[in-house]
Amino acid sequence: MGVEPCAMDGLRELGVLARRYRSATGRSGAELAGRARVPQPSVSRVEAGHRLADLAVVERLVSSLGLDGETAGPLLEMARREYAVPVRVRSDAGVSMLAGQFVRHVRAARLVRSFSAATIPVLLRTADYAAAAAGGRGGASDWDALAGLLEDAGRSFSFVVTEGALRTWPGSVPMDDQLAQVQAASERPNVRLGVVPWQVPVPRLPLLDFTVFDTAVAWAETFAAELTVTRAAEVAACVAGFAALEQVAVYGDAARTVIGRVAADFARIAR
Repeated sequence: MGVEPCAMDGLRELGVLARRYRSATGRSGAELAGRARVPQPSVSRVEAGHRLADLAVVERLVSSLGLDGETAGPLLEMARREYAVPVRVRSDAGVSMLAGQFVRHVRAARLVRSFSAATIPVLLRTADYAAAAAGGRGGASDWDALAGLLEDAGRSFSFVVTEGALRTWPGSVPMDDQLAQVQAASERPNVRLGVVPWQVPVPRLPLLDFTVFDTAVAWAETFAAELTVTRAAEVAACVAGFAALEQVAVYGDAARTVIGRVAADFARIAR
């Protein structure tokens, strides 16, 4: 039997032929795996057209089919040709949409960098603000898990927040308490808090608020999901974006002056 042409990609064609030849011998996938001394799932993956990490496993499977040289030779050649093609990186590789990742990563990080243009940063929120921001999605329990994390002197925190984010008001939240908490955090020795005044143009337009944990993970949140990125180049882009935004922020007393101005405006609204 020779290798027959097939109108499908090479790995799928390889899998179809491998399954056909195995079936012709009457052996099960487990029996072939035993003969080749490879895990049984490897047989299933090859026959499904998936790529294994090691070409040698595929070669052992082909050799264990008991084919004659005229059939085995072209099949091995096909396998080697397909495995010589570089693996194409999927566009979503290194991306997770799992919920609850912020808490997991922030607990493990020693350096946390957070930019906020829309809301108060997660780690600076009061319980009331956290509950309002969660909108019934369980954010209050997250807040309980994170409360006191800023007090860990072994960690460093760097925040850049726009004046607009400080002025974002979820309605029922006492903003005097919230802004007082931001002020207090800015005075911690392990916290660097920068504020971008509304009069200052930003060098880059971030599409989302984001947080970077050490240099390994970047995190953002939409209305419907969390987005966690671990691919090195994408995390580095977030780090570079954060550094650019740091350059236009004000710090120390200048930052606290902006926060005080925002607090005074909220006090006038509350009268």
